[in-house]
Amino acid sequence: MGRGFLVGYLKCEKCGGYYELQEGESPDDFEDTCECGGKLKNIERLSDIKPDKKDVEKPVQNTAPKTKAPSSSPKPKRKKYLLIGLVVVVIAIVLVGGYYAYGYYQNQKFEDNFKLHYQAVTNGDNYWNETLSDMNKTYTTQQGFDDLKSQAINDSEKSIDYTNKSLYYEQEMVKYAPDDVHKKYAEALLKYNQKALEKMKLLKEYINLLTYKGFSDTTRANEISKQLDDINKELETLNNQKDQIKLQNSNLNEQIDRLSQEAEKAIS
Repeated sequence: MGRGFLVGYLKCEKCGGYYELQEGESPDDFEDTCECGGKLKNIERLSDIKPDKKDVEKPVQNTAPKTKAPSSSPKPKRKKYLLIGLVVVVIAIVLVGGYYAYGYYQNQKFEDNFKLHYQAVTNGDNYWNETLSDMNKTYTTQQGFDDLKSQAINDSEKSIDYTNKSLYYEQEMVKYAPDDVHKKYAEALLKYNQKALEKMKLLKEYINLLTYKGFSDTTRANEISKQLDDINKELETLNNQKDQIKLQNSNLNEQIDRLSQEAEKAIS
């Protein structure tokens, strides 16, 4: 046992208190300072302790100090280090667990928003097709034209509403993307549907220019027609970029295909 003592005491040089070492304990097991700030000294016998004058007549009671005791026992070194180590381990477990828990949360939020995006885009596309169908229908009277125009405008507005919803879900996908690949894909989706929304608004404006015998503003109608052609080319490029990101990452590709199927079932 440390310093060669089989038994002994730790005595405070400042307050005079002492502590009897128990079997199996070594002076090296404890800190070198008393709670009062004094230095603890190892002694072999109680007779080595010089009591204060005012305590001379007081008998020594077993291990209890006859003067001010440094504490019930000095602070053990090993317990202190063990406690610090335990705290570090607990903190590490919490941090690592929290990291993986948050990663799972991010991925779940990404998937939930993708399915909502998919459903919104599907509904938007359906109303877009309805709008085009309305515009291709024939009419023979002013009333027939007015009814078709009103229906086309109504369908185009629903298409715009659903596309706006999809943009919100895509922004949430960007926010909760669990990694750079998912974020890049979500950003590509967002850009595509922002351009698609621009196209839908132009078509609605085009429909509003229609009259029973032509256009209320032929010049503007021609400008819109050209803009729609340009946007279609941009959409094709954006769609290819979006698909390329997915195809270059097999895990993402499988995930998106799975989520698309789940979203499709929810719509059905």
